[in-house]
Amino acid sequence: MEGSPAAPVWAAWGREKTALRRNKVKSGLRLLVLLPALCLLNPLALLGPGQEVAAEARMSPRELLDNLAAKKYSGRRIDLISINAGLQEVMAKLEEAGGMRLDLEPSVNDKVTYRMRDIPWDEALATVLADNRLNMLPNLEGTGFKIGRGVKVVLALDDPGRAKFIMFLYKHLLQIVAGLVILSALLAGLWLFRRSRVRLRANNNKKALLPPDTAERIKNEIVRLLKDERLYRDEDLTLQSLAEKLAISPHQLSWIINEELRVSFPSLVNGYRVEDVKSRLADPASDRTSILQIAMDAGFNTKASFNRAFKLQTGMTPSQFKRSLPR
Repeated sequence: MEGSPAAPVWAAWGREKTALRRNKVKSGLRLLVLLPALCLLNPLALLGPGQEVAAEARMSPRELLDNLAAKKYSGRRIDLISINAGLQEVMAKLEEAGGMRLDLEPSVNDKVTYRMRDIPWDEALATVLADNRLNMLPNLEGTGFKIGRGVKVVLALDDPGRAKFIMFLYKHLLQIVAGLVILSALLAGLWLFRRSRVRLRANNNKKALLPPDTAERIKNEIVRLLKDERLYRDEDLTLQSLAEKLAISPHQLSWIINEELRVSFPSLVNGYRVEDVKSRLADPASDRTSILQIAMDAGFNTKASFNRAFKLQTGMTPSQFKRSLPR
């Protein structure tokens, strides 16, 4: 064999094989040295392929709500195969896929069948929620959701304390509103009660300016002067002049008119004047007399004051009243 022509070929092949073995050993040593360093730089390198995908695909409750609202899904892709399975089982699979708590009401466990392949897990969740008319409510810890068929409330807050406070208000909203209404009613009643007490005290403290018999006599005299003597036709009639005629002070006269007759002095006088105008307009003998002249004869000194007083008492202008009279 040593003298054969094939000897150099076999020798070269042996040397090449030895070199390949040495390179493999060196590569293995390099890998053993680099692996700890890679693990320090990237902790996910220690995870298996499936675990790494799950860590990257994990989302927060707020991101899940945003995805469901926008119908744009970004969760890890999964296969959801459930044949005549309970909703509790389906929700447990979605909870495991999303890494998020999904607490389904124990009373909800309908039998369902799903054959979803290579679909984002949040889209699968949206499908299950829509198919079974389920609603999501963030739990008080802010780490997941309570799922059931109650009222739909969507709330996403980064602060768990604020979430707990808002959920407390939501759960006791009816009681809070009822309490506020009752409190408002009590405060309003107390305010009205105190106000009525103040008015009653003021009325009790109000002293009569004249004895009752004197006040009654002067009231009858006022009516007699205006009704029988037609003192209202005096366009210069004032509170002062009428008080002098009655031999009392203007203050006493004003008190009697306000307390006994329950009107003001101008309303009292103008009331008699308007009634005078109405009776003359109804009399055919006054057809040739102008309405303004009749008003002046009744004691009005201006057309504007007459028209205002007449419409205030009758609801019509003098011309409308005259046209409404039967002829």
